[in-house]
Amino acid sequence: MDLLFTIPDFWPHVRRGAERLVHDLGVEMIRRGHHVTVVTRTPGPRAARATMDGIDVRYRPAHAAAFARMGLNPMESFALPAAAAGVRARADVLAAHYPSDGLGLYLAAKIRRRPVAINIMGWPDRRWIEFKHPRTHRMMIRALEACPVTVLGEGAARQMRSEFGIDPHVLRCGTFTSAWHRPRPPQERRTIVCSAAVDDERKRVGLLVRAFVDVGRDEPDLDLLLVGPGDASEHLADAHRIDPGVAARISHLPGTQPAELPDILARCTVGALTSVREAFGLVVIEYLASGMPAVGCDDAGVTEILTPDTGALFRPDDVAGCADALRRALELAGDPATVDRARARADEFDWSKAADAHEAFYRRLAAGTDGAR
Repeated sequence: MDLLFTIPDFWPHVRRGAERLVHDLGVEMIRRGHHVTVVTRTPGPRAARATMDGIDVRYRPAHAAAFARMGLNPMESFALPAAAAGVRARADVLAAHYPSDGLGLYLAAKIRRRPVAINIMGWPDRRWIEFKHPRTHRMMIRALEACPVTVLGEGAARQMRSEFGIDPHVLRCGTFTSAWHRPRPPQERRTIVCSAAVDDERKRVGLLVRAFVDVGRDEPDLDLLLVGPGDASEHLADAHRIDPGVAARISHLPGTQPAELPDILARCTVGALTSVREAFGLVVIEYLASGMPAVGCDDAGVTEILTPDTGALFRPDDVAGCADALRRALELAGDPATVDRARARADEFDWSKAADAHEAFYRRLAAGTDGAR
C-alpha cells in the first residue's frame, strides 16, 4: 500500500508522543513493504523534502502571518496544506493525526475520492476542539462524523462515544521494545524517574513531586529524577518548602535527548507517569521495556497497560494515593523477577505486533470495506 500520513508537527522540529508514534508506525509499515509519505509543517520559509528512516517527509511552510490574516490560528491553518496534499496524493489511504489535517483530508476526498481516516492521538474532548479551533471546529467535527475515526485505547473509545456520539476503531500503538533492553547495572541508590514534560499541567508532575516528598521521608536512599522538557523550578521550590532535605534528592535534566533515555531508564528503579486523561501512555511501555515497574493514573489509557505485577495505579490528583502507588511499585522493583515480567508485558505492545491492527485497518479502507459513515 501507499500511505499518506499528515500531522502538523514532525521530526526533527517536534518529538512529542504523537510525532514519535507516527514516525515509528511509518518505519514499521515500510518494514512490511509499504510506502509511507508524511506531510507536515516546517518553521522555515520554504518547502522541503527529506527521507527519514525510509519515510518520505514533505515539509510545508506554516505561513502563520498569512493565515492569521484569514482569521486562522497556526493549528487551524494546517487544514489547507493537508487538503492540498490529499488532492495531489496517489496514496491508497490518507490518514490524518490531528483534527485540522483531518478536516483537510476530508475536504480533499470530496475532490478526489480517497479513503480517509482521522486518528485522534490524544484524549477526545469536544470543548478542547472548540476552544483551540474557534473558526473551524464545526467543520472539524463534521469531518469526524463523516470519516472512520481511530483512537488509542478502549478508554478513549468510550470518551469518543460520550463526547461525539462516534464509535471509533481502537488501534493501539507501541514502541520498538528492543531499543529499551539495556543492561541494568547495580543501583547504589534507588531512583524514581519521570520523562513527562514538567511544565505541562496535565502531566501533574507537581503531584508526583509532592508524593515523592511523602515517600522520601521514609526512604533515605530514594531519589527522584525528572528528565522531561520544561521549567521545573516551581515544582522544586514547592518541594523545598515542604521538606528541604528530601527536596535535595530531586534533580531535573531538561536537556535530555531521546537517544539518551534508554541508558538513563536502565539505571532507574520505578517509572512514573502521573498525568490525567492519557489516551495511551507510551512512556509507561518504555519504563516496562526498560525492566522496571511503573506508576500511573487509573482514569485512562495507562490502565490498559499496567498489570498488578508490573505496576501500581492511583486515582487522579490524589497525592496520598500516588505515594502509596510509588511504595507498591518500589516493592515490585525489589523482586528480581519483575524485570522479566515488565519486559514481557511491554513486548505485547511492540510494533511487530501492534502494527498488525493498523495494517489490517488500512487494507480494509483501501478495499472500501471500512468506508465513511
